[in-house]
Amino acid sequence: MDAGLAAVLGALAGAVATTGAAVATGWAAREQAKIAARGEHRRQRRDARQAVYEEFIELTEVLTDRVIKISDLSAPTFDQIHAAEADVWASWEGVRGVFTKVRLAGPDYVSQAAVEVRKSCTLVAVRMTAVKKCSSPDSRDPEELAGVKWVALTESLTQLIVEHGAFIGIAQVALDDDGTSK
Repeated sequence: MDAGLAAVLGALAGAVATTGAAVATGWAAREQAKIAARGEHRRQRRDARQAVYEEFIELTEVLTDRVIKISDLSAPTFDQIHAAEADVWASWEGVRGVFTKVRLAGPDYVSQAAVEVRKSCTLVAVRMTAVKKCSSPDSRDPEELAGVKWVALTESLTQLIVEHGAFIGIAQVALDDDGTSK
C-alpha cells in the first residue's frame, strides 16, 4: 500500500471516529437533558399533588372532628345538633370543592381512594341530617329510632375514618413514587 493511500485512509478513519464520538456525545447529552426535565416535571407534579392531598385530608378531618364533637356530648340539645349539622354540611362542601383537584392530580389509585372518602363524607352528612330531623322538637320519631339514627351516624363516621386512613396511606405511596419502577 502506498503512503498516500494510507494517509487518506487514516484521515478517513479519524473523521469517522470523531463523527461517531460526536453523535454519541450528543445523544448522551440529549438523554441527560430528558432525564433532568422528566425529574423536574415529576417534582413539580409531586409538590402540587402534596398540596391538594393535604387540603383534602385536612377538610375531611374537620368534618370528622365536627361529628365527633357532637357525638361526645351526653345529651346534645336540638340547637347543638342543628349547629353541628350545618357545620358538617359546610365541611362537606369544602371536601367536595377540593375533590375535583384530587381527581385531576391523580394518579388513578389515589383518585379511587378519594371517591371512597367523598362517598363516606356524603353518608356522614346525610346521616347527620337524619339525626337532626329526629332530634327536632317537632319530630314524631320514637326515641328508639333516634338511637338507631345515632348508631348509623357513628357507623358511617367509623367508615369515613377508615377510608380517610386508607387515603393517607395511598397518597403517601403516590408521593413517594420517584418514577424509577413501574
